[in-house]
Amino acid sequence: MPWSLLRSECGKCYLPQRFILVMLITAAIIVSYGQRVNFSMVVAEMAVKCEKTAPSPCAVELNGTTLRSRANDENKQQWSQQDQAVLLASFFVGYVLMHLPGGYISDKFGARIIFTLSICISSFCTILFPLIVDYCGFVCVVIFRAIIGIAQASVFPNVTTLMGRWIPKTERATMGGIAFAANSWGIVIGNLVTGVFHQALGWRSVFYIWGALGITWYFFALIWLYSDPDSCPVITEKEYAFLNENIPKKEELKLDVKGILLDPAVWALVAGQFGHAYLIFFLATNMPKYFSEVLNVNMKQNMWVNSMPYILQWISSVISGQLGDYNIKKRGWDVNFTRKFYTTVASVLPSICLLIMPYLECEVMGVIILLCLSLFTMGPFYCGLKVNVIDLTKNFSGFVMAIVNGLGAVAGIMSPSIVGWLAPDHTFEQWVIVMWIIFAIASITNIIYVIWGEADRRPWDMNPDEKAAYHDAADKKKAEKAAKKAEKKANKSKE
Repeated sequence: MPWSLLRSECGKCYLPQRFILVMLITAAIIVSYGQRVNFSMVVAEMAVKCEKTAPSPCAVELNGTTLRSRANDENKQQWSQQDQAVLLASFFVGYVLMHLPGGYISDKFGARIIFTLSICISSFCTILFPLIVDYCGFVCVVIFRAIIGIAQASVFPNVTTLMGRWIPKTERATMGGIAFAANSWGIVIGNLVTGVFHQALGWRSVFYIWGALGITWYFFALIWLYSDPDSCPVITEKEYAFLNENIPKKEELKLDVKGILLDPAVWALVAGQFGHAYLIFFLATNMPKYFSEVLNVNMKQNMWVNSMPYILQWISSVISGQLGDYNIKKRGWDVNFTRKFYTTVASVLPSICLLIMPYLECEVMGVIILLCLSLFTMGPFYCGLKVNVIDLTKNFSGFVMAIVNGLGAVAGIMSPSIVGWLAPDHTFEQWVIVMWIIFAIASITNIIYVIWGEADRRPWDMNPDEKAAYHDAADKKKAEKAAKKAEKKANKSKE
């Protein structure tokens, strides 16, 4: 975000409403990711304590005490590796199913109501979750977890709609870097809060805490969060005029589903999002398992090891956003090139770091360093591909993000199952295969995005006059290209 926004007006200091909006979005994403990480960590800890698994290849002792946690009477759920995979994947089944309806509603009626309700319902269900575990069967736990996924499904489509209505194009890399990368802080705080309170008060307490945080956010959002500047009663006249001048107004156009689904630029976003989602979901759901079951680092150590790299990711994202907007505004960088450059850095380099990890075997410090590098180089993604959706459309950003993020979230269903299938014995040889698959997915999906990705408004987002002008310009450009090619061929034949 351009920090010059924090200015004084009429001799008084004020926060621009779009800054408040980004802070509320950031807090919402932190809460939603904190709730996810909380569940992943508790499930991983329960499995370590309750299940007879293959011994860790790094089963060493420190001062006569094995690093692995031991069972206690509180944890009675005998969840197998397959049960864990089902539990972790069930969230994403619900998450994928509700994406399109959530995105469509936010575009049609505004994001305020459905966005705030999403966090409220998710938080209320999080509070109830320990009761479901204690008094219902495993099937009920899976279903309830899927319901939480349904509640959180509309978060990113709604965030994209809000960003499209509030943030000018020249500020999107910075603002998007702050807001979308809030999942880093969600994972950081999720690891720390869950680890501390799990150790002190037991696993049920962390569900109550994360649910209460979400309910608290809901009441603040009712006061300060609005769908667009026109509906906001507290925005200043100066900021309202600025946003009206720099953000195109939404038009009442018919949703061209066919045009969207046949657009290669949309599917390029889907591919890039899938590759990134596979990386981030693997890190969030399976790295705790890797540290616990392979490197033999217990949960108390695990919460710090898995938290600190995400701070680096957020710092990287904010810096990348600032540089991206600066290069576009001051140095004349092409928006399309900027988005693709950042996305490539954030896809290839992290997957290389993950690929090296199992070859280090029990060198825990080396693995931690690689994890830090992986997350740091992943930071530019949020001011690259993640804000690219808003470049394509001013009218249907929520719906398009629902397609992109929803299909990308399929990676969340695949990742736990693939790890459970390929690495059941926690050996380094098995994890080498897992990491090579991650590298291949990240590289191939990034190539697809680089080839077909775009950063201009698409014809399906235009009214008839704009569409005609777009096609005329495209035909003119095509004719000029053909003429140059013919001229070059003629000159070559003369020689």
